[in-house]
Amino acid sequence: MSYKENRVYTKRQGFNALAAQMKNTRQSHESRWRQIATVTRPDSVRWLTNDNNRGERQDQEIMDCTATTAAQTLSAGMMAGITSPARPWFQLSIGDASLSEVYAVKEWLDEVTERMRKVLLRSNFYKSAPAVYEDLGDYATAPMWIEEDPDTVIWTQSLPLGSYWIAADRKGKVNTYYREFPMTVRNLVDDFGRQEPGGDIDWSKFSARIKNEWVQGKFETTVDICHFVYPNPEYKPKSALSKYKKYASCYYEMGRSSAAGGTDGYDAEDQEKYLRESGYDYFPLLCPRWKVYGEDVYGTSCPGMTALGDNNQLQHGEVRRMQAVDQVIFPPTVGPNSMKRVKIGALGETTYTDEGSQEKGGWRALYQIDPRFAELDQMQEQLRSRIKRVYLEDLFLMMTDSDRRQITAEEIRVRQQEKLLRVGPVLEQLNQDFLDPLIEIMFAIMVKQGQIPPAPDELMGASLTVQYVSIMAQAQKAIGLSSYHELSGFAVNLAAVYPQIFDTLNVDKMVEKVATALGVPAECLNPPEMVAATRQQRAQAQQAAAMAEQAKAGAGAVKDLASAQTSEPSALSELIQKAKAGQLVGAA
Repeated sequence: MSYKENRVYTKRQGFNALAAQMKNTRQSHESRWRQIATVTRPDSVRWLTNDNNRGERQDQEIMDCTATTAAQTLSAGMMAGITSPARPWFQLSIGDASLSEVYAVKEWLDEVTERMRKVLLRSNFYKSAPAVYEDLGDYATAPMWIEEDPDTVIWTQSLPLGSYWIAADRKGKVNTYYREFPMTVRNLVDDFGRQEPGGDIDWSKFSARIKNEWVQGKFETTVDICHFVYPNPEYKPKSALSKYKKYASCYYEMGRSSAAGGTDGYDAEDQEKYLRESGYDYFPLLCPRWKVYGEDVYGTSCPGMTALGDNNQLQHGEVRRMQAVDQVIFPPTVGPNSMKRVKIGALGETTYTDEGSQEKGGWRALYQIDPRFAELDQMQEQLRSRIKRVYLEDLFLMMTDSDRRQITAEEIRVRQQEKLLRVGPVLEQLNQDFLDPLIEIMFAIMVKQGQIPPAPDELMGASLTVQYVSIMAQAQKAIGLSSYHELSGFAVNLAAVYPQIFDTLNVDKMVEKVATALGVPAECLNPPEMVAATRQQRAQAQQAAAMAEQAKAGAGAVKDLASAQTSEPSALSELIQKAKAGQLVGAA
C-alpha cells in the first residue's frame, strides 16, 4: 500500500487503514496480556490513552505477590547480569582476525568503546532498561524508543504495554511501529510548534482546537497523538533529505472530522495536518522479545505466560484460605428464637438477656469445618516455588542458596552452567532484537555528532562487530573457556615428568584468546612487537650472564693451574713430564 496521496487513499486514510490492520493482529494477544497484568502488575499497562497518571488502586486481584516480586528479581538480575551500569558489558571488535592483531586497531576499538559507555551513563538508558526487562519477563515483548538528543547524545523511553502496535518484515525483524499516547497542549506547542525554545509558534501544524486551548490558557489539557514509523516507500540511499530516509516518521493529532459526526471539535481540513514529518536512517524502536515462534510478530512465550496458570491458582488458593480462616473465626451460628431481638455485644462486651429465654445453651456454631491449613500451605508453597523457578529466580539468586556452605566451588560452577543453559536462547534473542541495534544506533549518532575519533587506516572498509562481556555473557563463555583451563592444567601436571610438553602449546595465542573472550582491554596486553623485544632483551641478558659465568669459571681454572705444585710428585707434574718425553697421545 502506498502512503502517497491518490484517488483511493489520502495519507491519513492510508494511516488509518494500516493502524486497523495492526490492531487486528495484536487483538488475539490482549486477552492473555490482561490476565497476566491483573495478577502480576496491573499498573504497567495502558489500554487507553487516558490510562496514564492514574493513582487509584488497581491490584485488588493480587492476594499473593510472589509473581510480582519474582518479576522484579528477574528485571534486577537481567539488569545486573546483562547491562550493568557498574561494569563494562560490551566491547567493539573487528571481524577480520588479521586486523584484530593490530595494536593500533585494538587501541581505537577500546577508546570508542569507552566513549560509548560514557554516553550510556550520561543518557537515561539505565533508567529505561529495568522497565523493559520487567515487561519482557511478563509479556514477552518490551519495546524501547531511542532517538538522538543534543544534550545527552541519545534519549530512550520504555513503552507501556497496550499503547503501541508493531509489524515485522519477512525475516521477522520489527520495522513498523504505531503508537497512540497523550500530550499536553504545552508540550505539543513546545515540541512541534517552535523551531527553537521561545521562538514563534507555527499554528499551521495544529488543529483549531489546539490553538483555542492555548489562547484560553488550558496548557495542561491532554490531546491524543498518533505516531507512525514505517519503511519509506520513497527511500533514496544517496539523498541527504529527511523525506527520503530509510524510515519515514509522522506525528499527527488523533480525531474525527466534525462532518463525520465527531464531537471533539476537529474540522475536516484538520485531518490532513501533520505535526511533524521526518525520517530516520535507522529504525528507532528497539523491540526485544523473549521468544518468537515462526512468523509471530509479538513474543509468544515468557515466564509470565508460562507461570500464568500457577499464578492464578496461587491467587485462588489465597482467597480460599482466607475464606477458611473466616469460617473458623466467624462461623455461621444458630440460636433460640427468644433471643432474636437481643443485641449481641462485640468482642469484650456484655450481652444482656433473661436467663429463662436461653434455650440449649444460647448460640452455637451451625457447623464445624476442618480446613487442613498445613496441606493447603504446602500446596501454596509448591506453587510459589514453581513460579520463582519459571521467573529464573534460582538463576539470579543462586549464590544465596541455603546450602551454599555445604557445597564445593566446583559444584557451584556446575550448577551455574546448568542454569545458564536455560537462559542461553533468550540472550541470543535479546542480542538480536535489543543490544545489537542499540549499539549500532548509538554509534551512528555519535559519528553524526563527531564524537568518534578517526579510525586507523587499517580499518578502512572493515566492518565492526560487538562482543558482549557482561556477567552472564562471560558466564556462558566460561563454559567454552573451560577447555583452555583443562588443557593448561593438564599441561602443568604433565610437565613434571615431560617438560617438553610446552613446546607443543602456543601459550601466547591461548592467553590472547582467553583475554578476547573475557573482554580484557587491549592496553592490558603488551603488543606483539613489545613482547618480542622484551624476550630478545631477556635472551641477550641470559646469554651475557652465561658467558660471564663461563669466563669466571675459566679464570678460576687458570688460577688453580698457576698455583698448582709441580716440584713434588702429583698428577699435574706427571702430565708435564710425560708431555716433555713425548709419551702423551697426540704429542709431537
